[in-house]
Amino acid sequence: MAGLKTLLGLFPKTSVYEQKRKELEDEYKALGDFESSDELTRYRELEKYVNSEEFTKQKNELLSLKYKDSEEYKKEQEYKQLKKDSSLKLYYKTLSSAALKSYNETKASDKPENYKSLEQYLQSDEYNKVKLYYKTPGKKRFEQSEPGKKLFEYQKLKNSQQFKAYLKFTSDKLFPAFKELDNSDTIKRYEELKKITSSAEFAKKKSSMKKAEFQESDEGKQLLEYTTLAKSKNIKAYNKLKNSAIYTHYQKLEGSKELSVYTELETYILSEEFKSEKNKIEKAKFESTAEFKKLKDFEALQKDADIKHYFKFGKSKELANYNNISNSDKLLKFEALSEYIKTEEFLEKKKYLELKPVTRWQQSEVYKQLAEFEKLKKSEKIVWYFKTRGHKKFDWIQNWSVTFEDDFDKGSVDSKKWLTKYYWGEETIGDTYSLENEKHFISEGKNLELNGTVLKIVTKSEKNMGKAWTMEHGFIPREYNYSSGIINSGKSFRQKYGYFEAKIKFAKNSNLINAFWMVGEQNTPHINVVEATNKCNFGIRYDDNVKIKKSISRSRYSADFHVFSLEWDENTIVWRINGLDVKTIKGKVPSEEMYLNLSAGLYKETNLGLPDSMEIDWVRCYQKNN
Repeated sequence: MAGLKTLLGLFPKTSVYEQKRKELEDEYKALGDFESSDELTRYRELEKYVNSEEFTKQKNELLSLKYKDSEEYKKEQEYKQLKKDSSLKLYYKTLSSAALKSYNETKASDKPENYKSLEQYLQSDEYNKVKLYYKTPGKKRFEQSEPGKKLFEYQKLKNSQQFKAYLKFTSDKLFPAFKELDNSDTIKRYEELKKITSSAEFAKKKSSMKKAEFQESDEGKQLLEYTTLAKSKNIKAYNKLKNSAIYTHYQKLEGSKELSVYTELETYILSEEFKSEKNKIEKAKFESTAEFKKLKDFEALQKDADIKHYFKFGKSKELANYNNISNSDKLLKFEALSEYIKTEEFLEKKKYLELKPVTRWQQSEVYKQLAEFEKLKKSEKIVWYFKTRGHKKFDWIQNWSVTFEDDFDKGSVDSKKWLTKYYWGEETIGDTYSLENEKHFISEGKNLELNGTVLKIVTKSEKNMGKAWTMEHGFIPREYNYSSGIINSGKSFRQKYGYFEAKIKFAKNSNLINAFWMVGEQNTPHINVVEATNKCNFGIRYDDNVKIKKSISRSRYSADFHVFSLEWDENTIVWRINGLDVKTIKGKVPSEEMYLNLSAGLYKETNLGLPDSMEIDWVRCYQKNN
């Protein structure tokens, strides 16, 4: 039937063909969208649930429920039992009593803490030590005090033999003169001259000179200086004290730490501070102390009514029971149960469990989910989904995936997808060229126009200089009378096997060759998805000049767009127009990756019908899913 339609040119209208494809794609997409919809997800959840053992088990459990078998019933009975408990009754009686209120008020005050603190202090060694201290006579207290100990130490030092000698030496009337000369330059000079004039060497020099000569000599002058110093009043006083028996005591104490301590103690003992402290210690009374005040505070607390009640009630069986029950598991359990049996949750559950089994079942969430499932099962979308999914009409969509496409909607030719010259011009000379038998110059994109989302390859009558490829001479310059264009995916996309299609309207001028073709690294094999000369040709050309070809009339394909397709696998190639088979071959099919070419041009001279355009609405390629 398809062959007859092809023969008669009865191809589906392009708009009808595309509309059916779109409707099919939309329906498939709708299936896919519905596949992830909440409605279908919910249906499948419910379907799985209502057919599960869990559902059956829950239904049976709901129908067999009894209040007496429930946790609620057990909790209610446990509450009633605890309510009769004697210790809990006494706890709640004590809780509301004035005695506990008074006890807690006193406990929250400072009184108990003050009482215990004072009681503990009055029994301490510290307090007894203070009390014993004030029973001791004042003079004895002073002797035991720090000021008393300092007085004793001062007197001890003052009465020692060494300090007596030191004080006697420093109180001598000659001491000021001694102090003035001690370690002075004068006394040092005196000692130096004494040593010189007393030496044997000095006596020898003196005896060797006459009196007059000696008096004029340095030695005579030194002797005169020494004699003068020795006779001075101060030197005599200095020598007298230094040669006394008590000088050694002065030497030991002068500048010593002991003398410093003595001086410090003497300053303190003679001060008003010392006298005041001595008087205070000797006359102090226990009644004026902080310890005595604490004793009186404690005695007052012992008579306080609140404290008396606090300690009495603290020993009572009521408080012992109250403390034992407070925060106990028993009390916590009772109060939790007491609260629980008043809750809406308990009352509703009890009411629910006392319902008739069928009524309870129909009110359950399990039943509601069953009803929801039954309703969804009859919904229009669910019925449509299960009726439509898996239909054979979706096989093509499910089996093929887009690998390359262009809708020419970017405003210019996408240079990432398309070259605008022959692939080998790009690879070898980086420039455009035409083949030897082509009458047109392939401009690099100048003959490509975008009209909305339609790409036009325009063939024009105009002179151009360009390159031509010849087998004999390679690339040579040539003048052309025509220009045209090409797009190919040689650098961006190649594919072996798949589905390749483009929506094309051919130029009206039958002298123009418009072609949608595929080729690999070599010039052959060369697949024409469609080649429009004076006819529409479909086929393959091999390197051994073998051609497989089918031709049909061209004229109708210049009036409107048609979708030209090629399905290619390892055994078969099928050509189609608007989905209808045009030609099929089996066996000898190409097996290398190929790229896409869409081109227009002239192979013979003409002056009619130019400019004219080959129009391309879109191009798509698919790969079959594994």
